[in-house]
Amino acid sequence: MLDEHLGYVADRIRLEQFQAAIAKIINPGDRVADLGCGSGVLGLLCLRAGAGRVYGIDSTTMIEVARETFSRAGWAERATFIRGHSHRVQLPEPVDVVICDHVGYFGFDYDIVHTLQDARRRLLKPGGALIPTRIRLQLGAVESENCRAKAEGWRAEGVPDEFHWLRPHTVNAKHAVELPREAVLGPPGGLGDIHLRADHPDFFSWTAELRIERDGVMHGLAGWFECELAEGVWMTNSPLADQAIHRPQAFLPIAEAVPVRAGDPVKVRVMARPADHLIAWVVDFPTTGR
Repeated sequence: MLDEHLGYVADRIRLEQFQAAIAKIINPGDRVADLGCGSGVLGLLCLRAGAGRVYGIDSTTMIEVARETFSRAGWAERATFIRGHSHRVQLPEPVDVVICDHVGYFGFDYDIVHTLQDARRRLLKPGGALIPTRIRLQLGAVESENCRAKAEGWRAEGVPDEFHWLRPHTVNAKHAVELPREAVLGPPGGLGDIHLRADHPDFFSWTAELRIERDGVMHGLAGWFECELAEGVWMTNSPLADQAIHRPQAFLPIAEAVPVRAGDPVKVRVMARPADHLIAWVVDFPTTGR
């Protein structure tokens, strides 16, 4: 767990972008709720920007790391740490700002949508601010033998034949990957925007049409996000971006590798129930009918 959170704290681009957003949002004396605070680094940035108090909420033992860090840094009197899930926590006062980095590999897949929806209703003052405010979903066609190997893990060399029946479970599962730019077969397509100040249903369904830019073999889809932290401040994990944060993309395999040619269209539908960690996808190749 410490290794995971070290990655968050050591990600210079991520911290700079959150710092820029916090500078736009936080007013002197603001009360802030940091949901899933982990090490507490975002709450620390809020206090440095002038917040009056931070409520750090986390259900893991990282809350003790945050508590000790704030104490050593001299911020203990302006921080309150609560161990628990934010959906089940009550605060002693409504807050001016809710901040949260539950932005998954594909943006929505760590249930930030319903986490912030609950926080808006129960923890945030009327007219209070959210960080982030919007998630834009991006999708690209992928050629990558490394990604394919992840999907074929249960049928890989050395795995006893008796376990090959598990292949459909990995071929139809989301995988965390770190894609090089050249693995993307064409321009990404936008699935849609999720506005985090709005209420949303439990079920999402998006469609996109991608256009293949070069001949190759398509092994699946990659999903990533562009996240608006505050007006004009965006962070992304796009493999195509020069200033991306250190966060993997989501790889969505297809059952068989499909040869594609430059100019081919690919139609995609992605469906999700983020609160249940469920995602499904359908890929259609109009040129061949597959």
